Parts: sequence; C-alpha cells; structure tokens
Amino acid sequence: MQTHQKDQEFLLSAQETLAAETQEMVQVSNRLHDNIVKAVRLMWRQLFLIWALVIVLLVTYFLVLHNISATGHVAASMEKATDKAGASAQILVAPALPPTPQVAQTIRLPEWEEINGILKQIRKAQIEKNISQFLQVYSPTFPNLERKKESILKIWQKYDYLDMSFAIENIQKPDAHTIIAKVAWDITLKDSSSKKKNTVKKDYTVYFSYISGKWLIQNLLPGEKT
Repeated sequence: MQTHQKDQEFLLSAQETLAAETQEMVQVSNRLHDNIVKAVRLMWRQLFLIWALVIVLLVTYFLVLHNISATGHVAASMEKATDKAGASAQILVAPALPPTPQVAQTIRLPEWEEINGILKQIRKAQIEKNISQFLQVYSPTFPNLERKKESILKIWQKYDYLDMSFAIENIQKPDAHTIIAKVAWDITLKDSSSKKKNTVKKDYTVYFSYISGKWLIQNLLPGEKT
C-alpha cells in the first residue's frame, strides 16, 4: 500500500515537473518567436533605411548631373554671347582703313600720258587687226620682232578681238631713257570658226625706250596668265 502511494506521488511529481518544463519550453519558444519577430522587423527597418539612402543618393546624383549640364550650357551660351559682343565691339570700334591707293593714280610721271597712248594704240590695232599700227609702237630692236609679227597675224586669223581693257598697275623711270610699267590686260576673244567667246587675262612687265624723240616698247616680260 505504501509502495502504491509512493508511485502515485512520483507520478504526480513527474507530471508537475513535466508540466513545469513544458511551460518553460513554451515560454522559451514564445521569447524566441518574439526575438525572431523583432529581428525581422529590425532587418526590414534597416533594409528600408538602406533603400531610402540609395534613392536619396541617386536623386542627388541626377540633380548634380543636371545642374552641371545646365551650368555648362549657360556658360557656353554666355561665352558665345561674349564672343559675339566682342566681335561686334571690334567691328564698331575698329577704325576704318583708308583705301589702298593705286600706283597708277598716285604716281604720274610726265610721260604717263604718252605711255597710256601707246597702250591704247595697241588695243585699237588688235581690235582692227591693223599690223602696221601695231608695229609702230615697237622698237626696231625689239627681240624677235619679225616672229612677233607672224605670231600676231596667225592669232588674228583664228580670233577676233572684241574688246581689250588695260590697267597700268605700276610705272617707274629708272633712268632718262627707260620706263618700266606693269600692265594688266583683260581681253575678250571670239573664235572665228566656232564663234565661241573667251576671256583672257594677261600681265606684262613692259620696258619702254626713248628712241628718236618718242617712247617705244623695247621688251615684254609676261607675268601670270589666266
């Protein structure tokens, strides 16, 4: 009987111990669950803060880029405006340069009219194809004068001189019996066969010699031709 009573007491004690341990395990489980929930919440808060920080950084980055681009555009516009204003100021402030004087107009030798008359005679002879009038302005000692005569006659057979204009660009008198003039010719020709017109520009350095009381062409040095 006593043994049976002891067994019952042992069982009751074991049940109480088991219940106490179970309750303790439940409490531990609840605390663990609470800790896990708190940890998860804390983790989500941290993740939220991290994402918020990333978003703020991205927005700041794009704003900085936009400001830099806008600043560069404004600076470029201001620089262009400054350049234009400077150029306009230079145009407005720069003094007007006087026109370059032509030598033929500023330097007039006493013989200028006679030299001009010789060139006019060449023009008239070419247009009229008058070989006698043409040769009158050349010195008898002009190099290869006969060959020049033949060359002119051949040119006249092929071309008609419709017009000739000239400009004395420079004239000098190195000594009493020599005049040197740079002459630019603008010639309009027409092919006698095809009737095709052509414009020719010729530059010559013309040497005049004073022979028997008048000025004659002593030599010709061709310059650039077009």
